[in-house]
Amino acid sequence: MNDEGLKLLDIKGIGEKTAKKLERAGVKTPKQLAMMTASELVSRTDLSEGEALSLIEAARVELEKTLRIGVMRASEYYEALKRQPRLTTGVKGLDKILDGGLETEAITEFVGPYGSGKTQLMHQLCVTVQLTENRGGLNGSALYFDTERGFTPWKIEAIAKRFNVEPRVALENVYYVNVVD
Repeated sequence: MNDEGLKLLDIKGIGEKTAKKLERAGVKTPKQLAMMTASELVSRTDLSEGEALSLIEAARVELEKTLRIGVMRASEYYEALKRQPRLTTGVKGLDKILDGGLETEAITEFVGPYGSGKTQLMHQLCVTVQLTENRGGLNGSALYFDTERGFTPWKIEAIAKRFNVEPRVALENVYYVNVVD
């Protein structure tokens, strides 16, 4: 997540001890903290509800100041977008069309007829998101919502090998959700 260089320690009320506690709970950026509910933060840490509310609000205030959420000049917005990391699709031609890959912190929709490669691309993105930033990835993991029973783990393994990612590790970093009507 791109918090414009903002760290947990930059948030009012967060010292070294609290920052470590938050990081152990999986909260690594001010934006992650700002997006949480107090009950969620309390369940992950030993913070009281009041402390959790205070930290979440402080993160939101700092993000609003730092990111200038709201009205801004188009030129400032343009510069902010240029600093945002992009995710490689693993296909140079497609990355070129997408100005370097998929935008982060956005929703991208791929549409096309049956057999056009949408599911294959989603499998590939499950692997490329795990790549290091210098290889076009985000050092991340993927959440795969399967609405058509199209997810195939062995495809992840094969794609992982192509990108020199350990297949077992690649599978561990994909979270699968079978969506039923």
